Amino acid sequence: MRLGVPGGNNGSSGFVQAEAFANWNLPWKWDLGSDWSLQFRLEATAGWLYRSGDNSFVGSLGPTLSLHLPHSPISFVGGASLPF
Repeated sequence: MRLGVPGGNNGSSGFVQAEAFANWNLPWKWDLGSDWSLQFRLEATAGWLYRSGDNSFVGSLGPTLSLHLPHSPISFVGGASLPF
């Protein structure tokens, strides 16, 4: 789950964003040596935007690549998603 609220003083007061996201491991994975691996995933998001009584839906779907060291909470993720 993600939540966004306005920051700074640039006229964006009252703007709120809430978003849920999920990702699924795809069957393609490569071991890169030294315990590092590269995993293909599919990520989907669905969210809500609000400002001054106006509501809107925001979402995306697309592939990502995750580079991580097993047994570590740290990973590097990059990808491209199509908004809808």
